[in-house]
Amino acid sequence: MAVILKAGMVLLSLLAVHVALSLSQPPLPGAPQNADVHQKDVKKALNVAVREYNKQDQGSFLSKVSKVITAQKQVVSGMKYIFRVRMVYTVCRKDENQSVKRGCAINPDPQLAKPTICNFEVWSQPWLNKPPQVKISCGH
Repeated sequence: MAVILKAGMVLLSLLAVHVALSLSQPPLPGAPQNADVHQKDVKKALNVAVREYNKQDQGSFLSKVSKVITAQKQVVSGMKYIFRVRMVYTVCRKDENQSVKRGCAINPDPQLAKPTICNFEVWSQPWLNKPPQVKISCGH
């Protein structure tokens, strides 16, 4: 019985050391890193994705982000921004420029707000002098 208890303690100690080491290691170069949604470049990338989402969406009302679930940045050939967000319809009708105005409140009726979880990827290569590439995938 003492041998089993001692073996269990050794395994538990090894597990604790492994967890401590894995938490202290820096992320791999080139791997996605968590991003602060309040940073200027991250906000800009999210706005680009939302504008593209509104262009592609067939609804009559503008949509906006009600919650940023995750935000990440990844250094690639340029910068890739990766978002998982909850999109909802606002009370504002779409206009020509398809951008959400500050006064566009979320539709208070959940049936009309139609919350949708979306994944956005925005790939920016500013030296190419062309707009960022945007990938959008959404599901309910």
